Amino acid sequence: MGIKAIIFDMDGVVVDSIPIGDKITRMILKKNGIVVSEKDEPELRKVIGLPGKEVMAHMKKYFGMKKSLEDLVKERRALEPDLIKNELRTVKGFDDFIKLIRKKYKTALASSAVDSWVEKVENKLSIMKNFDIVVTGK
Repeated sequence: MGIKAIIFDMDGVVVDSIPIGDKITRMILKKNGIVVSEKDEPELRKVIGLPGKEVMAHMKKYFGMKKSLEDLVKERRALEPDLIKNELRTVKGFDDFIKLIRKKYKTALASSAVDSWVEKVENKLSIMKNFDIVVTGK
């Protein structure tokens, strides 16, 4: 029967968003007086790819942050626009690869991210035209 379609995960496979999420987390920690040491690095790796609210909940608990989760999430969202504008890119090689495989296969984009994040990515990168279907976490 063979392969008829290829499904891509958005964050980390199509879009190089992982470094941005990590940078935002570190910026918030620094802003809140937290110095990340080498022993803290595994905790930051644990949250790679998680939604921002879950990342901040984990950081709040791990570092004993006093600020409310709601305020930490607001800080995170406030940092996103500039980083998206200046640093968000597709993963190296994706643009050429997708053009090549679309000649032969149907394509789908899957993401556990909320629609608002997917919309921000689309507004910056215009990637949806590459997919026959898009499924998000809503």
